[in-house]
Amino acid sequence: MRSFCIKALSAIALALVIGSCGSTRRIITVQKTAPEVILSLPKELDYSPTAKIDVNLEDKIKENTIIKDINGNDMILMTAVQDSTTGEMVASEELESALIVSRFRNIAERAGIVDLKFNVFVPKELTGTDYQLILTPEMRMLDDTTKLEPIVFTGANFLEEQNRGYTAYENFMKRQLEHTEKLPIVDTMELIRSRLFSKFIQRNLPEVYKFRNGVLDKSVAEELMQSQYGVTVREAINHYLDPAKVRKINVENDRYKQLVKTEAIRNAKIDSLIETPTGLDDILYTYTVSLKPAAKVKKIEMGLKGKIINNENQRLYTIPRIEPVQYYISSISAFSDTSEHYISVIVYRKAMANMSSNILFDVGKYNVNPELPGNDKEISVIKQNLRYLIENETFDLDSIVVSATCSPEGLVASNTTLSKNRAESVVKYFDSYVTNVVDSLNSESDFAVDEEGNLVVTKKARRVRFRSKAEPENWKYLGELVNKDEVLTEEEKAEYHSIADKYSNLDERERVLAGKPYYKYIRSELYPKTRLVYFDFYMHRKGMIEEKMVTTEIDTLYMRGLEYLKDRDYEEALKILDKYQDFNTAIAYCALDRNYSALAILENMEKTAQVNYMLALIHSRLGEEVKAVECYVHSCQQDQSFIYRGNLDPEISVLIKKYNLNHFDE
Repeated sequence: MRSFCIKALSAIALALVIGSCGSTRRIITVQKTAPEVILSLPKELDYSPTAKIDVNLEDKIKENTIIKDINGNDMILMTAVQDSTTGEMVASEELESALIVSRFRNIAERAGIVDLKFNVFVPKELTGTDYQLILTPEMRMLDDTTKLEPIVFTGANFLEEQNRGYTAYENFMKRQLEHTEKLPIVDTMELIRSRLFSKFIQRNLPEVYKFRNGVLDKSVAEELMQSQYGVTVREAINHYLDPAKVRKINVENDRYKQLVKTEAIRNAKIDSLIETPTGLDDILYTYTVSLKPAAKVKKIEMGLKGKIINNENQRLYTIPRIEPVQYYISSISAFSDTSEHYISVIVYRKAMANMSSNILFDVGKYNVNPELPGNDKEISVIKQNLRYLIENETFDLDSIVVSATCSPEGLVASNTTLSKNRAESVVKYFDSYVTNVVDSLNSESDFAVDEEGNLVVTKKARRVRFRSKAEPENWKYLGELVNKDEVLTEEEKAEYHSIADKYSNLDERERVLAGKPYYKYIRSELYPKTRLVYFDFYMHRKGMIEEKMVTTEIDTLYMRGLEYLKDRDYEEALKILDKYQDFNTAIAYCALDRNYSALAILENMEKTAQVNYMLALIHSRLGEEVKAVECYVHSCQQDQSFIYRGNLDPEISVLIKKYNLNHFDE
């Protein structure tokens, strides 16, 4: 028996040695021959319309179908194949697509999304049971490089050794958890999904729901849980351990690094298991990824990096440089009409603007005091606005009306006088400033010299008239402040408005309000905000005699929608362009696959080359091939550039191949 065991162990050891040697020889061979991973584009497939096609439709393409060119002449439309002798496309009753594989491709963007497909060819020499092959696609757009989900080929022996490391670490962790039975529960609370555990305790054991802020009555909890569920608090905690938190600690754990030499790749696009010693046969994998490229991206480059590693996470082999493939984005947003869009607007000769300011006054005083806190900033803003209006090239400033308001405290008669005096004081202060600005501008603008050296007399700035107006108590604004206040209750707000509506005598209103418990808050917090100075600026448009006129100006809203369209943000573009129902609206509809809405607009437009091309694209999507071909031929006859454009859009390119359309010019 012992002899048998020794022989068996020897056989196993020999097999391991032979296997190891075989793996080593295989890697040496790979290093010498340097087999290549090939990145290529898959053969183009025929475009399939999104709509279902009724085979009984009268406009279904038949043998020798006749269409009309743009001049009304008959054209015979037939399917075509490639002549095996001459290589030319000739008329035929059957379709055999000529498929070409290249290193670049035009891809159609629809609804802001592009689908990238590429083939990865892996020779069988690069796969084996004792190591792992990792291929990582790298996508480059503008200056950014993004790593995509890797393609992984894992050997069976490699995986077995990897799992052995994880098992060893799990056993280690179990022993650690057993050790934590002797530790306070709060030591492991940071590792659990606390919200779920908290809800479990709160819902099922409300008597022991005391673990907020890290406090838990363990003795009571253990007794209740064992009697009610037959589990311990420790077992409940282990059940609610957060794998992500545990994994984070694991990765930082020295013991983890000792036992798990190579971590499992969790985000692989595909992870194939290699079980035969000689690896698999040659592998061809088609990788697909959908994405929304940024607005400025016109080209996407796809590269690939790769390596072979062993169970010690050592790199055995680096895949030689792989030639990338390129995608050029074809978007129907390129058809956008970028010309400026204008709208008619009514322009009035007279105009008005206003502003308010929190200029502070000493209690019971009315003179403007720049030294009071905050007044320097308020006065500076007012002066900037006044100077801007005086120097404005569109309007002349005619007059300014100043009104000053007071808070409701005190008698209306006193507040009226105070308001009047404060308004007059503000007028006097800023009238002096405006006069200085006008005099300064006029002294500088008596004459000027134009580009040709001619002396030009310039128009002088106009004098501005000021008027003052008393606004004694600002009850209207106080009501707005009450509504917006977050301290007053809804009941208090309702009572305030009830008092304001009931008492038209303002002195009586303020007296009744003063008897309410919330009056002190209103007086201290809201009253000061009602002490405002208002400026009303009255102007007229320079050089305009009529009171109003109709003119045109750029439609800034429409132009914003156009920018969204060019940036391929079709949802936002359509929110703006929908009401215009023009060519750009149709493009937005088409980009979002709302084909019937786009068709309704385009059918009523002048049939330009662009309109005919868009109609061809939409009819193709809807399965109406005769109409699609006819519209495409018309667009090409109107503008030959569409002969080349048709190959960029799958809806058109399938018709070009099927019916040899680009040979019509011959």
